[in-house]
Amino acid sequence: MAHRRVTHTGKDFEGDITGLCDPSAGWYSRLTADAIADIESGAHSYYVEGPGGRTDIHVVDGPTVKHLRTNPNEIGADNLDDLPDCSPLREVLTSTVPIKLLWEADSTSTDLASVESRLADFADRLYDCTDGQWRIGRFLIHDDRSELSFKGKGVGHVHRTNTHGAHGHADGRPNNPEHWEVNETSSVGAYLMEFLHSWTGLKDEYEISQGGTRTNCPAAEADRDSSKACVMDDTHGTPTELCRPDTHNTNTEQGNVRGMDCYSWLVKVMDDGGNSGFQVPSRHVPGPTSAPTMRFVYLTVQNVRQIDDPDPGWFQGPGDYYANVRMSGAGFAKSKHRDNRANVSPDWLFGLGFSSDTDRRIPIRLQIWDHDFWSSDDLCDTSPIAGKKHVDLIYDTSTGVISGDVNGQRDVPITVSGSGDGDRVETTFVITSR
Repeated sequence: MAHRRVTHTGKDFEGDITGLCDPSAGWYSRLTADAIADIESGAHSYYVEGPGGRTDIHVVDGPTVKHLRTNPNEIGADNLDDLPDCSPLREVLTSTVPIKLLWEADSTSTDLASVESRLADFADRLYDCTDGQWRIGRFLIHDDRSELSFKGKGVGHVHRTNTHGAHGHADGRPNNPEHWEVNETSSVGAYLMEFLHSWTGLKDEYEISQGGTRTNCPAAEADRDSSKACVMDDTHGTPTELCRPDTHNTNTEQGNVRGMDCYSWLVKVMDDGGNSGFQVPSRHVPGPTSAPTMRFVYLTVQNVRQIDDPDPGWFQGPGDYYANVRMSGAGFAKSKHRDNRANVSPDWLFGLGFSSDTDRRIPIRLQIWDHDFWSSDDLCDTSPIAGKKHVDLIYDTSTGVISGDVNGQRDVPITVSGSGDGDRVETTFVITSR
């Protein structure tokens, strides 16, 4: 049995340990699942060196999966969290992608199914074609009742079927990339390509003048091949997009024709586009051939009823309410406020898509605010806990159990009221997931 020193760790977007590494050693790196198998079978042991000497790494049973710790009792600091990143095991990019559905979506019906399936395939295809080095950590799904900006790099706008035309679109390329647009039922390739256009500012093979004097995709066929600077290229026949369902690593057009794997090609594209910070890690470690499962959680604010008038002055009327939500540490754009309404049933939708092969306990925070035109907005009291105005919840995607400031169950509406900390409201919401 070999005793392996660990100097670096790989971490995912939530900080979980994904692998162990020592760049100076012959074994170099080991994914967490493989390291767990090594320890449990007795094939190898792993340890870290600190000021106090050697500390062994142990396998610990978690709520749903096993994980690695230097302290098996989970008391005190975990040295693995403090080690430098092992770059080949850490996703080079973990992107949070805001999505705006340009209709009033209903999380309890099937009208999100087509978008969900495409976003899941989108994440899988991007992960696959970059050899596991670019991962969609989160999709933040808003609908038309949200104030999510219509502009911004990487922001996706999804239209109802066939309302946007046959193809997608991405504004502002190459010098000021902005949002991207597709139809609800556009192909997965269209979703991915328009996102890449928006995120990178790069063009298709036929765009030789858009966006000013700088052209990422040269007009000449030979120049396109030599520069490798197009997101899509039909030089060799049928237009071939960067990531296809049947391609992985060298089995892409970029690999077959240009002699490099798809991820290395993307690095070249990024470098040509002025994004030199996007690099293949030294001793690049190939990732799995498919992305973690994409899961979706929705919170819908069904009703807000005023208890205390937050605007009691002359001629002000009832409150102008809106919702603010965070899930798993990610903040959503606020909902549009409803003017002078003491009782509103807005069905404000907030959706989190996250990639994980295991179920998660998702922290959720809900706030209800009163919008004021002439002064700062007022945080309303919707918490049943004295001294606190917002509601903190934990949602277990495995069991559907909701705990925290209030208890409940998936798909069952929950009503909470402020305990008396000023500007009280009664709020009814429901959490669903797929």
